[in-house]
Amino acid sequence: MQPISAASMELNQSMIDQLSDGFIRIQPDGSISYSNQKVHDWFGEPILQHNIHHFIEQINVFHIQQGKWLQTEWNTPLNTAHIKVCSYQHPNGVIDLLVRKMEDDHDADQPFNSLFYQNDVPILMIDLEGTILEVNWACLQILSYDRNQLNGKHLTDIFATTNKADAKQCLQQINEGNIFTQDIHMESKMGERIEFQFTHIPYYTNGQLDGAYCVARNNSELRRAQEALLESEQRYRQLVEHSPDPVCLHDSEKIIYLNDVAAMLLGVEDKDALIGQDISRYIHMEDYNDSMQRINKVMEGTRVEQLFPLKIVRPDGVVLEMEGKSIPIKENGKTYVLAVFRDVTEKNHAKRSLQQSERRYRSLFLHNPDGIYSINLNGELTSINPAIVKITGFTAKEQIGLHYSDFILPEDWEQTKVHYKNIFEGKTVKFEKRMLRKDGKTISVRVVGFPMIVENEIVGMYGILRDITEEKRSEELLRRSEKLTVVGELAAAVAHEIRNPLTSIKGFIQMMENGVPEKDLYYQIVLSELNRIEQIISEMLVLAKPQSVCFQRKKIGHLIRHVLKLLEGQANLHNIQFIVDFEGDDLEIDCEENQLKQVFINLIKNSIEVMQDGGKIIVTCRKTEDDQLLIRVIDQGPGIPEDRLSRLGEPFYTTKEKGTGLGLMVSFKIIKDHKGTMHFSSVVGEGTTVDVLLPLPSS
Repeated sequence: MQPISAASMELNQSMIDQLSDGFIRIQPDGSISYSNQKVHDWFGEPILQHNIHHFIEQINVFHIQQGKWLQTEWNTPLNTAHIKVCSYQHPNGVIDLLVRKMEDDHDADQPFNSLFYQNDVPILMIDLEGTILEVNWACLQILSYDRNQLNGKHLTDIFATTNKADAKQCLQQINEGNIFTQDIHMESKMGERIEFQFTHIPYYTNGQLDGAYCVARNNSELRRAQEALLESEQRYRQLVEHSPDPVCLHDSEKIIYLNDVAAMLLGVEDKDALIGQDISRYIHMEDYNDSMQRINKVMEGTRVEQLFPLKIVRPDGVVLEMEGKSIPIKENGKTYVLAVFRDVTEKNHAKRSLQQSERRYRSLFLHNPDGIYSINLNGELTSINPAIVKITGFTAKEQIGLHYSDFILPEDWEQTKVHYKNIFEGKTVKFEKRMLRKDGKTISVRVVGFPMIVENEIVGMYGILRDITEEKRSEELLRRSEKLTVVGELAAAVAHEIRNPLTSIKGFIQMMENGVPEKDLYYQIVLSELNRIEQIISEMLVLAKPQSVCFQRKKIGHLIRHVLKLLEGQANLHNIQFIVDFEGDDLEIDCEENQLKQVFINLIKNSIEVMQDGGKIIVTCRKTEDDQLLIRVIDQGPGIPEDRLSRLGEPFYTTKEKGTGLGLMVSFKIIKDHKGTMHFSSVVGEGTTVDVLLPLPSS
């Protein structure tokens, strides 16, 4: 390049701005005093007053041989450009620098330069003595050197100590013009040993061998990748081998591989015996066509990741139900099917059993003659069966979602609420209640309620409901019949009781007709006898009169005394004396008075009838320690054998010659309705004791 004077530059500045190359004038201190338009167009930022080495870091521009183009880089915060520079130094120390971008360089070696500098594989350019002439960026990056730290070094300077002896053989091959490959360890600037596979390719200038390009592939990364691949392969092989699920690799026809679990599933001890066998022989005929179509799709590259059902047949004929997935696997240009299965034979059997059980329970729910319903914790009906519809007259749509209180009579609400509360607390409760049908009729129902438990948590309740309206009506008719029987049996004793005062009254009236003195005294006697007759008749009428069931609080002492008064005449006929011992004479109970009177009449009348030789009947009443009322009736009759005691209360079972057995049955039912119990004990030859326990009201 011809020298360019400073004066000429100043005179021809417009010409410099038109140059295709960049032009930069650098002062002796390194600051840029001028740049043409081309430089500004290339790098897009103002560079005046900046130090040239701010942009060119790899070389010292003051040491560049004049007139010789040198490759380097132009660095900015945004990017890096590959450039060539050529300098001219003025006597006053000012330097004029021509700059040419590599992509704009139209020299013949342009394609090579791009391949060399932009290659991501480390490349060194050496001469025949092994001196490093140039390196690319990949080499600088992996060895952590700057270009000026490597250029000019001998190749052995970066070889590891153990490989320095290999440099002689390397240079010998290069000088002979051979392409030579060897494994070499190089040391980075940080002292790290890196394994490379070096390939030395000779290059020629004007037909003369001039050096070699050393292409270095990082064997460390390759070896680590190979080791990682091997480790990954071993890991996946172990995963397959020890998988709890059967795994099978096959092509369109034959078994290529299967793990131990698959062999065990097929009942084969040696899995190698299965390799090469037809896959079709283990597929159930029902699934054969679908399986072959699925295998062909996978062989074409389709992944079947959605679980599919499959039946397989073991060599011993046992059929297993499976579900699995299939994916294509390519190896050495061939496609195989990798199938992973799971044995669901027991699961499907349990599922079918559950479905059958659900159908059975569903049938029990739908066709049960008793009503079945469910209620959530809010008291809302969530399901009912057809029997409920028949009992209530409301359709399912009309009932679902309603509160259970919507169907209960107001007077039964408080007691029913207590029952449901107990059920929601985990208890099984039996109770009776009255309900309103859709047609307005009142019905009586018996309910067995128990909690609905899901995952150990109460989420509601189930109720089994039975219409007992007719049963209640039959019981009432039975009680009335028993009352009439009792009244009939008492008629003779009552007639005797009435006849005696009537005889007295008749005699006194005759005496008063004859004009006897002291008539006032006789009037009082007559009135007393009439009151006695009236009392006896009133008791008879009360007992015989049908009344609605209505529980009221009554004093138990007064109630039993009325019964004893009514039976006093019959007791006198049999020479029987009543002994009364009431500790709790004023104790009150909630009861239906007529029904309890009927019970005690039955019990005491039975005692009277069996005491043919007379004697005493003891009636006691006291409060127990657990706040119950105990009424005890003790007679001195012949007693009841032990084998007959357990049958007392059965319909039509009686120990009396003309008895029906209905009296005690009705009595047991009445006591049960009063939430009480009745117990018989007896000693043959000594007598019988009846204990009646009734609950006392809480307040």
